[in-house]
Amino acid sequence: MRLRPLLFVLVLSLALLGVAQSAPAQVVGEKQGVTVVRGSHGYVIRFSKRAAKVYRRIAGRRVIVGCGTVVPTNGGFSVGDDMSTLLRAPRKRHSISTLREGSDFCTIRLRAARELVVILPVTANGRTFIDELFTAFYLDLPFLSLDDSTDAPPSVALVLERGRGAYVALDGPDGTPPAGKVGYWTDGVRWVTAALTTAGRRLFIDQGPEVITTNVLPYLLNDW
Repeated sequence: MRLRPLLFVLVLSLALLGVAQSAPAQVVGEKQGVTVVRGSHGYVIRFSKRAAKVYRRIAGRRVIVGCGTVVPTNGGFSVGDDMSTLLRAPRKRHSISTLREGSDFCTIRLRAARELVVILPVTANGRTFIDELFTAFYLDLPFLSLDDSTDAPPSVALVLERGRGAYVALDGPDGTPPAGKVGYWTDGVRWVTAALTTAGRRLFIDQGPEVITTNVLPYLLNDW
């Protein structure tokens, strides 16, 4: 049995991978010119001129705008209170009000398939949550396309080839990769993936034939 991570409704390119420095391709945030500020009736998500291309993805379409809080867990965060509103985004680039206060992060999804388009931190805890959420997702990426008829982990050579520079070989199961990379190790039966968050925390999945050890379970269990 392999541990399957949260399944984002988007297509990821390993060539675009930037662990902890950027969200997966197609999911945007502050670096793409989208920000969240406090308004008179809750948080407001703003799209700068730099985010014009991003806004075209939601312009005139029904979107789900939500904000949530995060709850500290054993070494990470899980989503606590969460509230969302269904609305139609203006056809021309415009700010979108969330009508929500007291949150740690905010999101915009397309109503169709609940595709995640925007995720933004509101608080320091929200920023850490988003950083660790995406880092956790990358840890299992090499295994999403594997044949379910076998439980054998892929070789280090195969993972590095698929990763196109995003993955590196770990020197052992307790190894730590450089920042911005995902490390991989296997002895043919057990496999380990590990990555550092922006804050320098080592996240990992360590899976053997019968036992899985990980410090990212709250992130993998979120229904995204």
